[in-house]
Amino acid sequence: MIAALALLPGCRKRDPSGPTPICLAEVAGGTAVESEAQELPADIWLSIMLQNFDRERRLPGEDPKDCTGRSTTEPTPPPLAEGEEPSEDDKPNIVAGCNIGGDPEVKRLPTRPLTDEDVIINKGPDGMSLVWVQATHYDNGEASGPIAMVQWTQAGVAVRALGSLRAQTNKARMRIEMAGDQQILVVEGDECNPEVSKLCKRIMKLLPNLNGRFATVPLKLQKDEVVGDVDPCLGEASFALFESYTSNLPDGWIRKFEISRSVTFDKGAPLVAEQVTIKDQDPNQPEAPPVEFREASTDRTLVYQPIDRSFGTRGSLWEQMINNYGSVAHDAKATDDDD
Repeated sequence: MIAALALLPGCRKRDPSGPTPICLAEVAGGTAVESEAQELPADIWLSIMLQNFDRERRLPGEDPKDCTGRSTTEPTPPPLAEGEEPSEDDKPNIVAGCNIGGDPEVKRLPTRPLTDEDVIINKGPDGMSLVWVQATHYDNGEASGPIAMVQWTQAGVAVRALGSLRAQTNKARMRIEMAGDQQILVVEGDECNPEVSKLCKRIMKLLPNLNGRFATVPLKLQKDEVVGDVDPCLGEASFALFESYTSNLPDGWIRKFEISRSVTFDKGAPLVAEQVTIKDQDPNQPEAPPVEFREASTDRTLVYQPIDRSFGTRGSLWEQMINNYGSVAHDAKATDDDD
């Protein structure tokens, strides 16, 4: 076990093994056996990642802060474009006119002692590790807390990228993907319906590494898609990999929409592939197979725009298909315009 840690937050000390880290945690004395094995006890990780962590009671505090002193219940905004200065009217959770984070107190559960299960560690690039501390919990299965990419040194760990992550904790996994020269943190977790224990959907979140910060970047419609009073803000870069929707048709038939999504990164920018199928069921013949009504697929890229600090993209096929066919009769014929 490590007897003591010297935590050096901020960019105050150069790590002998590389560039200046965001935070550096070293063993105060003795040999860092754990560092050589690239293993640390959970309470050490909690002490490294959370400023003023109460190690004896394992409490993160009512407003948990990362190793730089920044609140971890608030999202990390993308940096301003080079040469730009913040305005006095800027609000921290408004980026490119879009809200990147809701009220951190809504649905928040009471603060409790953190357990070993609140520290998620996955492999990162180049021998580094991805570490997420789930410091604040919510009743919808989400948790928020610091997410870091750490490099192992001879004496401890150096934080090379840092941010605040709020995501589903159930079966949570993290990895780094490359989109051109851009590192993208990919986080997946299951969002489950508490009323139907087996009904879960896999949620993927994308946080680019911008200047050493894992940033929450809003999705925004491309300018040529903004018509009239359409809201260009599409939320976070977050996607359900599969979801369904059921509509009751005027003639009594039941229509089921299903979408499958996949995200790839080898085109220089994240590319979201969407495939939608629509099937109709006659309620008078519940044992009969459903009748296929429509099928469509499309791809859309997420292009990061540094000046606007957002991902520019097209609208989702999902909403379009539901809006277009949510109440169309089951026996309507496809036209050339539907293709």
